[in-house]
Amino acid sequence: MSSMSIEHANNQLNGNGIEIKLTPNKGRGVFAKKKFSKDEIIESCQIITFSEADADRIETTYLSNYWFAWKENATEYGAFCLGNGALFNHSGEPNARVFKDFDHNLIHFIATKEIPVGEEITFRYGTVWFKSEEK
Repeated sequence: MSSMSIEHANNQLNGNGIEIKLTPNKGRGVFAKKKFSKDEIIESCQIITFSEADADRIETTYLSNYWFAWKENATEYGAFCLGNGALFNHSGEPNARVFKDFDHNLIHFIATKEIPVGEEITFRYGTVWFKSEEK
């Protein structure tokens, strides 16, 4: 995808203070177009849940990089985050966290500190993804 395509998509979809940009070594990422305060909701995303059996199949595909653990029961074991939620990158020193809203089937990305304009917004994926960075 060219940077012009990403810019066009940003202009069409992101009126909420974030934009998608290319990042070195990571592909696309989410960046602040406005300053976010600590504990401010950056983005709330709808989800699609799937079963543990589906998770086993998904793990054999590229999509295995994009799902979130969910309720860990037979019918809602994992979830795909829609919208920009799949584009937040990992960091060992994140500036955001994830809140799983089980009652409303949403994933909220929340600032853990002030995030200035232009900074990439990241969260910690967890021990399954990057064991060497976990403390």
